[in-house]
Amino acid sequence: MLTKEQLEKLRSKTIGLNKNIPGATPIDDGEIVYFCDGSADGERFHDLASHSKPRHARYGGAYGASCQLTLPDGSIFHAIGYHGDIVGWRQDIEEGATALNIALARIDGDKLVVSDGRAFALSDCKARNPAQEDMEKILGGSISDYEGIPPGAIPVKGVECVYFYDNGKRPWHKQFDAITTYSKPHHAQNGGANAGGYNLTLPDGSIFYAVQYHGDLAGWRQDIEEGAAALNITLAKIDDDKFVVADGRVFSLFDCVLKINRSRK
Repeated sequence: MLTKEQLEKLRSKTIGLNKNIPGATPIDDGEIVYFCDGSADGERFHDLASHSKPRHARYGGAYGASCQLTLPDGSIFHAIGYHGDIVGWRQDIEEGATALNIALARIDGDKLVVSDGRAFALSDCKARNPAQEDMEKILGGSISDYEGIPPGAIPVKGVECVYFYDNGKRPWHKQFDAITTYSKPHHAQNGGANAGGYNLTLPDGSIFYAVQYHGDLAGWRQDIEEGAAALNITLAKIDDDKFVVADGRVFSLFDCVLKINRSRK
């Protein structure tokens, strides 16, 4: 496992690092919505995201965005991110929320606006990041100085990360969608896959984009590996302080440059 000093070194090289509550800043490659299911950990996320049958979303995925907002009245809202077929995912989640009697909320400027008509100043809501707290336990302290760590460098329970090579033939987000939706039917029975938010440039100039997946890990792993093989796209993973490419190349993570994914354009 990487040491605290190694994590500091990796973060210092990150390009484009920005700190935000999910949904507070518009993103080009997806949307963020919050839901309140009466639980402390958002246990009905999968029910909400997979309720519509058949699903309206034709590609992309929905994922837990690792943020909880506690409102002044004590309600707890959990963040969901989705990408790809944004309109389809929005419809799936809204239909699921209606059927399951789950309130939704979105950030609008400096307010959190709830579907039942309530509205709260974002500054009056308390934000919590469970994934960050897990990483703080690993680090033994605050992670505020460690944002910008390559996905996969720190183990997170229930989540795996793989990287795919940007072959330049089409935009990275279309390669992502092609890889994660290639297998029909899907092997993964639940969960989701999402763009990990970062890309790594290797010393030889190759660029690899992160994919994180959760839920049915074995199923998603098989879906991604099958899609990459069929599309002749090389995969890679982080192994301790090394970036290991499926074609046999191995690089020190400290020789790679981490950047934030900015757009799906």
